[in-house]
Amino acid sequence: MIIKLRKVTIFIFLLGLIISSHAQKVKGVIIAGLNVSQISGDESVGFNRWGFNVGAGAMVSLDKREKWTWSLETLITQKGAHENDNLMKYDAYLTYAEIPILIHFQDRKGKFAAGTGLSYGRLIK
Repeated sequence: MIIKLRKVTIFIFLLGLIISSHAQKVKGVIIAGLNVSQISGDESVGFNRWGFNVGAGAMVSLDKREKWTWSLETLITQKGAHENDNLMKYDAYLTYAEIPILIHFQDRKGKFAAGTGLSYGRLIK
């Protein structure tokens, strides 16, 4: 029951954003990057696993001046840990599918930008 209520709440929130959008266009976003990660509790210190982030998304303005926008993205993210010590040697490769929903603010002069949001992630490999 709680899971269905969450889905309905998220749907209503997204529908409200779409209805209140003043956008005449939807901007496409291509995302590519690198991240470093570690697994907490593995007795290894440091961010010693490199991974890739790739995905695509859409961005819609919430006001006429395009100061406020929201975006929905779909990402494939690699995370994990690596240890090459004599006593402990292992490699952990984790691949996640993530769907972040973000709200962005950018001032008119372009000197300040900030964003926040929620992300759903699922381990796929």
